Amino acid sequence: MTEVCVAFPALSAIEEGFEVFVVTDASGTFNKTTRDAAWFRMQAAGVQLMSWFGAACELHRDWRNDIEGLATLFSNHLPSYRCLINSYNHGKAAADT
Repeated sequence: MTEVCVAFPALSAIEEGFEVFVVTDASGTFNKTTRDAAWFRMQAAGVQLMSWFGAACELHRDWRNDIEGLATLFSNHLPSYRCLINSYNHGKAAADT
């Protein structure tokens, strides 16, 4: 539960002086009101909220290192991203000919 299993350790880590990031779409709770209250509480304490997509891109840092790996991960989980990669690959293949 976001308001317990995420908020408590995040707030404790902030209290200990750590910089804390919470991946908001990696946990859930009963309803939107409860979720938002937990997010607002953490954010007010200094926790930085982000999505799994943002976290993955930030950890990856440089697309030149591994275009295929991260693109495959995104394509497997995001149909719209799969369309983008297919378009990129099609354009790249046409340019190579």
